[in-house]
Formats: sequence, C-alpha cells, structure tokens
Amino acid sequence: MVLTDHMRMVAERVRAAVRAFGAMPPPRFPGVGLQPPGYPATNARTQARVSGRDALQGRIAIGAGPMLDRHSTYPATQLDPLKIESILREADLGVVYRYADMCKQVLERDAHLFGIDRGRRQSVANKPFLIQPKNYTALAKALAHFMREAVDGIDGFNDSVYQLQSANCVGYSAAETVWLPGRVRFPGPSGLITLDGLFPRSLAWVHGKHFQFKADSDEPLLDLGTDGAIHLPRHKFIFHRTSGDGIAATRGYIRSVVWLHFLKHCGLRDWAVFLHLYGIPQLYGHVERGLWQDPEMRKVLEAALVAYGTGESAPILPDGLTIEAKDGPIGSGAGDAHGKLVGLCNYEESKAVQGETLTSEAGQSGSYKLGEVHADSKHEVTVGDALTTASDIRADLFVSVIELNAFALARALGVPPEELVYALPRCEFRTDRETSPKERAEIIKLLSDGGLKVSIGQLRREYGLDTPTGDDDVLPGKPITIAAGGAVAGTADAAGGIMNPKPEVEADERAALPDGAPDRP
Repeated sequence: MVLTDHMRMVAERVRAAVRAFGAMPPPRFPGVGLQPPGYPATNARTQARVSGRDALQGRIAIGAGPMLDRHSTYPATQLDPLKIESILREADLGVVYRYADMCKQVLERDAHLFGIDRGRRQSVANKPFLIQPKNYTALAKALAHFMREAVDGIDGFNDSVYQLQSANCVGYSAAETVWLPGRVRFPGPSGLITLDGLFPRSLAWVHGKHFQFKADSDEPLLDLGTDGAIHLPRHKFIFHRTSGDGIAATRGYIRSVVWLHFLKHCGLRDWAVFLHLYGIPQLYGHVERGLWQDPEMRKVLEAALVAYGTGESAPILPDGLTIEAKDGPIGSGAGDAHGKLVGLCNYEESKAVQGETLTSEAGQSGSYKLGEVHADSKHEVTVGDALTTASDIRADLFVSVIELNAFALARALGVPPEELVYALPRCEFRTDRETSPKERAEIIKLLSDGGLKVSIGQLRREYGLDTPTGDDDVLPGKPITIAAGGAVAGTADAAGGIMNPKPEVEADERAALPDGAPDRP
C-alpha cells in the first residue's frame, strides 16, 4: 500500500496517540545521570531489515542467538554454589543465556517445583479472557467486538498465555507475534462490519536466552547471533515482566528457589546412597564349617545366596545352608534427616512460588481461619499475574492490532484514526476465588434472588450442562402449588415489579355485589 502525505500525517498522529497511551517506554532524559555504557551495541542494518512490514508475517526469533533452542549450556548439571553465583552475576549485567537455560533445566528436573509452577501458570492461562469496552460509547463497543474477533483468530492463545507465565520463574518472557492478512466481521454502530486487514495468527514463545538487556534502561534487546543485537521491532513481540522490584532478571522466584533446588538434590543424592547401602535388609548366610571349606560346595553356596538376594522365586538351598534377612547395621531412622531436608525444601519452594504457607504445609491446631487468610494470599498472587499479563497483552498486542488496521478501521467506523487508540478495549482474565460447585450455586441463587440477571450460557458452561434439545428433554423442577388465578414470573422480573391486574367483573356479577364490596374476593 502506497502512503500519501495525508496518510503519513495521520499515521504519525496515531503513533503519537500510542506513545501517549504508554505502549512504549519513555526515552531517557539527556544530560542527567551517569554516562550510558557503550554495551550492548545494536546493529542498525539488521534493525532496518526486521522493521519492515514484510517481517511481520515471518519469524525473527526462530534463528536468534547465541544458540538455538535445542542447544543448551545445561548449567544446572553438576550444580554447585560457585556456578549459581556466577550465573546470577552474569544476569545482573544483562547477559542471560546461561541464566535462562538454568531456569528451564531446573524446572524440567525438579518435579515438585514443576508441579507448583504449572499450577500457578494454569490459574491464569485456563481462565476466560474477557474483552470489555473502555466506556459505553458506540465506538468503544465496536472496538471491543473487533478485538474479540482478532483474538479469537489466534491459534493456541491459551497455550501462549501459559508460556508467557514463565516470567514468574525467569522474571521476564516474550512471545513473537506472526501476522497474516485476513478478514473479520464484527457488530458496528450501524450493523455488521466486514473488514480486511492484517491480524495476529500465532504468538510463538521466545526462549529467554535470546535476549540481552541494556545496562542503563533494562530495555530488552534481541540477540540475533552473527547479525548482532536489535531493539524489539514494533508490533512483533509481547514482552512480559512479572511483578517485582528492580531489573527484569531479578524479579523471578528462581533467585531464591535455585538454592533450595540445589540443597534438595544434594539431599536426594545422599538419601539414595544411604538407602542403597543401609536401606535394604542385609542377608546373612549360615553354613556348616565343613561345607564352606569345600571349594566346590562354596561355589554352590555363593550361587544360592546370590539367587536369594536377587529375588529368585524358588532358590534351591543345599543342606547345611540357611539365609536370614536382618536390618542394616544402622537403624532405618538414621535416614530421616535426608527426608526432612527434602520436605523442608519443598515447603519453602511452595511458599516462594505460590505466595502462601498453610495450604502447602501442615498448620498448627486451631489455624483453620489463618489457613483461609493464606489461601487469600495465594489468590492475590494469581490476580497479580493476571493483571500484569493482561496489561502487557493490551499494550503490545491490542495497540498493534489497532495501529496496523487504523485506516481501514477508522473508515469503517467513521472516526479519525487517532481516536481509535483512546477507545482501546480493556481486557482481563476472570480469576474467581475457588469455591466448591455447591457453594458457587448457592452464591448464584442468592444473587439471582436479589434481582441480578445471570447468564444462562455461562452457567451451562461452568457446570457442563447441555442445552435441552426439546420440551421432552427438559428436567422438571420442584413442583410448586400456585393459587388459582395467580401469575408466575421469574425472580429477576418479580424484583423489578410486574403488573398483574385483576380481571374485570362482569356487569351482572357487579350488580349482585353489595354496596362497598370489592369486585372479587
């Protein structure tokens, strides 16, 4: 598409509106503070190549450096305190390829950590993604419908949200947006609108090792190996930082958990050695001295002892040989220290990842109410993850969808292009507090009895109830006796008030009534 001078001017106004919205970080104020360091340097030529419209429809990070996804440095193998310290110091300086590899490897081999991390991710990724109008204007409602159609066209959106939650461990995460030409239909102010444009089709996870960070601003740079480092091109990436203090590489829970992981695996290693030496019964063979002095008989006795020890179902024991199984020379309780260490590390990992204590370890007597408080703390962590993720999706994806389709969208809605960003839809994940199905049904009934209109479709989805195929497929409810002449109305309608006039009395019946009597009893 060829841009005229007028379209370029309008495009600049749209970009100004985007900057006002805050999708891009503000520039550094010049001449104040420490001198900016000269590293890491960026490649201007590569930057220009990946900033064109053609790059939107391909993958940039799939060939990013300093090494491909399949090639890992495996830093968590033979982990020790010195290696952990050196990796964390590198990350502090913005060099994160070993740090990101360590995070991924620790999650892959620590079963407990993997489980609680997956639970925290799913508490956001499995929730409905809601898109709401920014206000009640016709433009805001139309843009919300437009954005809903655009997001519904993304392949594996929930899986992409799950992958973005890896920021909880690493401190940051990114997804590369791949755009393709397409068509959407959505309700507009004057009817259904059909719009051809450029829309997101996939959000591909980008390994954390493909980034570097600027030392002065903590801006992420994409490491393209021999092509150098570049600033993240507009419209190409959703970059997500988890909540926390300081630079991106210090926000993840891995900073504290990696030490627990190291101690736990040392304990598991020592525990395995202990069980191998002393955790299984020791076999003692008793044989007559005369038989043992015979070399041939000794071989037979040793073979029988080995067969017994390896679990042979029916070893043949010659006369004069008996085998007795006894506990090891050290009591089994001597190995409890290793188990306690592993359990302690698991408890502490749960606290660091989930943000609570009493739902991950046994509380003291009388701590039920306190356990509810800690469950609230866990829910607040989920809410925080959902808010930050939705905010970054809105800033990095929604703004790009609007900006890339600004001219056609503004023409279809009959508004100036720069007005679109100011009506940008809101988004959120519905992170309801966990309740049992019965408790939730009671809450819904209480709200419905109070006059709140509730979506039947939502209730059917939540409780797995199909829509009846016909009148003969409806489950009859509890029978209720209705007075003759009475009217039946839903609770919500009754709360709003319904007119139920009395039937008119016939003229001859009215004449038969005494003076002052009501029309009907």
